[in-house]
Amino acid sequence: MIKLNYKEYCLEVPDTVYLPSDDSYLFLDVILEDNKSKMINSALEIGAGSGYVSLGIYNLVNKIILTDINPIVINYLNKLKEKYNLNKIEVISSDLLKNIPKSIVFDVIIFNPPYVPSEKVPLSTELDKLSTDGGQFGRKIIIRFLADLRKHLAKDGCCYLLISSFNNPHYLYKQILKNNLTYKILKERNIFFEKLIVLKIFAK
Repeated sequence: MIKLNYKEYCLEVPDTVYLPSDDSYLFLDVILEDNKSKMINSALEIGAGSGYVSLGIYNLVNKIILTDINPIVINYLNKLKEKYNLNKIEVISSDLLKNIPKSIVFDVIIFNPPYVPSEKVPLSTELDKLSTDGGQFGRKIIIRFLADLRKHLAKDGCCYLLISSFNNPHYLYKQILKNNLTYKILKERNIFFEKLIVLKIFAK
């Protein structure tokens, strides 16, 4: 377990949970900048991990659902919610959008996916790889997510998605359009040997 002080929170992050890093900082900064002076009625974060991004926007939302496939993360997030009386948060165990009822739509959906290229998408039992490994070209999980995204977006809703230059962004842009969605690039930043890209995705 690693203890992190973040805002007014002391996060006791389990060892198999992804710690906030350069991608997390960039992602949250872009989301905050894009929602200045706004209140978000309903939000969903897929793969919430340490909770860093959701805690960062907590004061901007009326309600936010946090999901993760890792049972250790779910236990950690529930304890965090209870410890700080975060009554606007609901925690749901889910593989991407699988356990989100089809009738529920969101004004904002947030996903910083496992985007690191790997030989395969990890099994649900490979807890140390779940938050990073995205399969071939690091985009297998992203493609699955895009296929179900539109039905959970509110009429004027949007999705913030972080991808990497390792994922062949132009291929993913085609997948976005293929799923009756559109997008704009909010931010690009070079970090070491890759470029991180934050997208804002809308229903057509």
